[in-house]
Amino acid sequence: MHTLRCNFTATIAAALFSVAAIGATSGPALQSGSVTSRLDTEGGAFALTIKSNPAPIPLNEPFELTITVKAARKIDDPNPLWLGVSATMPAHAHGMNTRTEVEPLGEGRFLVRGLLFHMAGDWDVLLQVAKGRVHEQAHMRVRIE
Repeated sequence: MHTLRCNFTATIAAALFSVAAIGATSGPALQSGSVTSRLDTEGGAFALTIKSNPAPIPLNEPFELTITVKAARKIDDPNPLWLGVSATMPAHAHGMNTRTEVEPLGEGRFLVRGLLFHMAGDWDVLLQVAKGRVHEQAHMRVRIE
């Protein structure tokens, strides 16, 4: 669990991305040019803030995400916070072609490197968060044009 290297079927995008996005399976629907950067996990235990570099996310070029995770309620567990990120293209039944690394920066911040959306279209992004026995996820769909 200390090794936060994620092998992706694909990876992430979230808000603050000035790209057109569609409604998610769970999570907010984003509009083109949206500056929304906050997302809650499905059970409400965690709030995520997501920023991309560069913004907007480019088509078929690497980008990074900085994700801050905060517990929405007290979680009394000594285990470290863990973050996993993946993304797929449901219309094509595949994920990304790159291997991604999640690096903990401390104080609930993570840097996700090696992201690349190699095709235009709708990406279904999955963010998984864990701290001890509390495991939750958030979904978001992002359209890359």
